[in-house]
Amino acid sequence: MENLPKQVANQWRNWGKHPDYILGDATIKHLYYCEIKAAITAFSIEDDEFAPLEATQWMPRQYKNTKTKSIHLAPKDFQVPKIGHFGVFKERFSDTIWPIFLNEITL
Repeated sequence: MENLPKQVANQWRNWGKHPDYILGDATIKHLYYCEIKAAITAFSIEDDEFAPLEATQWMPRQYKNTKTKSIHLAPKDFQVPKIGHFGVFKERFSDTIWPIFLNEITL
C-alpha cells in the first residue's frame, strides 16, 4: 500500500462505505459524470481484494452519456495462481495482460 495523507484515506473510506460511493459525497459540488462522452472500458480482476466485481460493474453505469465495455480478468485465463489488484502492472504480464490494456487505449 501507499502512504496516503490521512484526509485522502478518510475520504476514500467514506466513499467506500456509502451505497452511492463518490456520488453520495455532498462535499463534491458537481461530479461531471453526465458530461463525459468518451468510451470507457472497465476492467475487473477475479481475485482483486480492493475492487470487487460489483464495484467495477457499478461504476461505468454512472457515466450516462458514454459507451461502456467491461473486461473481466481471471488468473486461470493466464495460467497463473494470482493476479490481484496491482498484479496487472507486474512485468510477468507484459506479454499477456498489458496488450489487452494497450488495445483498449488505442481503440
